[in-house]
Amino acid sequence: MDTLRKYWKKRKKLATTTQRWLTGGIPTENCLAAYEPSLAANLAASYINLHKPGTNDATIATIAPGLGAAGWILSGTEALETALAIGTGNSAIAKCTFAGGVGTLFGASGGGHTFGVLYDGSGGTLYLIYDGISGDIPGNPTPACIALTPTGGYVDAVKVKAIAAPGAPTPTLWIGALNNGAGGQWFYSGTISSLYVYDIDVAAFVPGLYAVMP
Repeated sequence: MDTLRKYWKKRKKLATTTQRWLTGGIPTENCLAAYEPSLAANLAASYINLHKPGTNDATIATIAPGLGAAGWILSGTEALETALAIGTGNSAIAKCTFAGGVGTLFGASGGGHTFGVLYDGSGGTLYLIYDGISGDIPGNPTPACIALTPTGGYVDAVKVKAIAAPGAPTPTLWIGALNNGAGGQWFYSGTISSLYVYDIDVAAFVPGLYAVMP
């Protein structure tokens, strides 16, 4: 009886786990991946796609990041890869802290198209890029919640750049570097607390996601 009671208690807990990545009513089928390393019990657990474990889990692309209370810790050499193919209607939102240098929070570039967020610490500029249409935001918005959608780029839920006619890069999405199909470039320095990726425009949901992301 005790075993059965524990089983149903565990099932109930799993069933009521808050799916922050669907905040505001985002359809479950439109979330491709949800990573929350800042809440992960260990590094291996941090790679798991919480929305659908076993599908689109992150793997090590170059060197494994560190893990701390703020999530993944990267210092300019580490990167994770995913099997996520970026099309013309994708969105991604991440909570992060930039530490300096020139680095890509997440990105893919190839076939004449680019999708990603790059920070140039030397010039103090944030680049929100979707098919070469770049939002050049001066200053160091950190810590910050950065969102990139087919219609705009956002910093802390505030739209800072309009985006039009996004394209589809050929390589899959990397975390902590720009996947250029040749080993990656512009490796990120800083922390990443959480990252959600979708196959729809989540512009209308950005304020709600910003409010709940760990």
